[in-house]
Amino acid sequence: MKLARLLLVLALSTPTVALVACNAADDDDDRVIEPPAGCNLFALETVTFGFELHYGGMDYTQAALSDLLVDAGIDYFPLGFLGEVTELGPDPDSSRDAITLTEVPAEGDPPLDDPNWLRVVYSLPSGYSLPVQFGSELGLEVVLDLTSGELERAFSLWEPDADGVFHLAFLAEPSDLGRAYEPGDNHPVFQGIALRDRNCPNLSEIPCGKRYNLAASFETQPAEPDGPTETFELWPTEHFDFDLTDGTPVRVVNAWAFTHREIQDCNNGYDYAAERFTYFVIRSDGAPD
Repeated sequence: MKLARLLLVLALSTPTVALVACNAADDDDDRVIEPPAGCNLFALETVTFGFELHYGGMDYTQAALSDLLVDAGIDYFPLGFLGEVTELGPDPDSSRDAITLTEVPAEGDPPLDDPNWLRVVYSLPSGYSLPVQFGSELGLEVVLDLTSGELERAFSLWEPDADGVFHLAFLAEPSDLGRAYEPGDNHPVFQGIALRDRNCPNLSEIPCGKRYNLAASFETQPAEPDGPTETFELWPTEHFDFDLTDGTPVRVVNAWAFTHREIQDCNNGYDYAAERFTYFVIRSDGAPD
């Protein structure tokens, strides 16, 4: 009798145990995974700039140089310039700031009658400033890239040390559809940059589509060939502080990274399917605390 009662208890209890396990699994399947907090971040004001070159007694605007490149069949033009900072402050003709580098004569040579110069009018997000000083010697590079059919622009500032070795002080990639400084072995900061779709919810909606954020993954340059690299991910407005391979402390800022879903045909020339992204790198002494 006791054995029969025990078997009956086991028979009744077995489906109960199975039922409890099943319910637990169902609870796991129904669990809602919250999207990353970065999904809700709005875009930061990005870097803007335009430039003018005075060379050989002639003035060239950015637009004029772009036209010259097209006429010459040149689709990638890095313009490097070395000079003394002769202007650094508010631009009198706009709400932006300006920096001008002016050619200086070689040591012992007389002053130049009509020196070459390169002037950049720019804006940075609030709290940031170019980490350079009036009167210092700098290298400045502006890049015009037409390889994609659209003009992509960038510029960077380089400061020499006592041994004449130039170190990066600032690099901006304001064009959101491409990068004039392509990541890789020759990039001054990053071995790789990639956008990640983390399936964020919609951030905003317009008649042509629904906008949502992307994350940007950055891989630093190795300190030596085939050495280790560091990879990190930033959402729009987020930043990361690290040292370059030469020891320069810098900050990288993801100004914005987004695209659209549920795209409608609006026929307005804007590519809603494109992944749009801009960032800049600045030496730490030009970044807010």
